Amino acid sequence: MLVLPPKESTAAALLEGKSNLLRMRQEIPLSDAELAALDDGVAALESLLIRLAMFRRPRDRPPVQLRGESLVQIDAAQAVD
Repeated sequence: MLVLPPKESTAAALLEGKSNLLRMRQEIPLSDAELAALDDGVAALESLLIRLAMFRRPRDRPPVQLRGESLVQIDAAQAVD
């Protein structure tokens, strides 16, 4: 199974989402159920940020390395009579 590393902008997007949820919590009157859902969202984003920090992206090679022996040469198709 191929696991691709996250994009560099992923952490910024997660932090922006967390900031938006926290601002919503302060500026909009919410019911208890809405507050609980919002707090769950903040916790989920924090969890993703922690997992993202543990992921190391290799800087010296592309995410997918191709091996010459696994490539197949495709020849031009010929008409069948």
